[in-house]
Amino acid sequence: MRISPICAIITILTINLSIVHFSSKKAYPDQTNKVKINQNKTTLKIICFNIHGIRSGLRFNKLIEFVKKEDPDILGLLEINKWNANDFKVVKEFLSETDFQDYIFGEANSAFHMALFSKTDFLKKENLPEKMGHGLVYAKIATENNKTLDIFLTHLTHGREYARLKEIKVILNHHKKGRSAIIMGDLNSLSPEDQYDTNTLLNNLKKKNIQKFGISELEMWVIPELLSNEWIDTALLHDKKFMHTVPTESNRDKSHATNLRLDYIFVTQEISNFAYDYNVIQNEQTDSISDHYPIMIKIKFS
Repeated sequence: MRISPICAIITILTINLSIVHFSSKKAYPDQTNKVKINQNKTTLKIICFNIHGIRSGLRFNKLIEFVKKEDPDILGLLEINKWNANDFKVVKEFLSETDFQDYIFGEANSAFHMALFSKTDFLKKENLPEKMGHGLVYAKIATENNKTLDIFLTHLTHGREYARLKEIKVILNHHKKGRSAIIMGDLNSLSPEDQYDTNTLLNNLKKKNIQKFGISELEMWVIPELLSNEWIDTALLHDKKFMHTVPTESNRDKSHATNLRLDYIFVTQEISNFAYDYNVIQNEQTDSISDHYPIMIKIKFS
């Protein structure tokens, strides 16, 4: 049977268009349903946890139990050392034991990797380790009424405060003014709002030869930098009494010389009125998981 040239061209075009359509769907999945899933979630429970290198054994099992019990919508984990080894074996195990649908792994400039996990798909996610001692990850999620929330997870350097100040400025430069956002993580910095007994703390640090918080005087520059840029410390939103995030009962880090708050969740003014129920989760379970306590915030969008 002879096929006319015109029919042949139409047939080829049809096949090509079908191939393009198929490959486009595979490369760029339809985000409509994903946004719809997020829109139905009017309250987000967010937890940030420096887990001190857990990747197996009893402490890992306790971490899984903790996550299942607390059931966060967004979870930021820090110091997930070697979770990417053997084709992300530990990440896959963690995902198989929890209800998270999406994640971004932040490969750090050190051994201290990090990751954001979400029960709904991220609209956008990036690893941004440039100019960071450890790392920075960014993700965007959809909330109600087609609004979005930007989330930055970081672990600032354990070096001196001037280096951390440079890092926090890098993060601030990534944020677009006017957009609802969160910065959370182990900032390795002290807040002047916590009203430490300066002389006693400085003497304790000197005795243990700890210089990360200053030598002749306490250096507190990172938190004031955030506050001066109109970021809100969620621990101070509802007149919560001071709650330390280090040390725990299982602490082995000598730099956690006394009760300190090193882990933070900051929000922009756009969502500060919707953030509530801040807590440092201190209990028998978290005492045995890490040298840091996890911190938690809820955000209600309607």
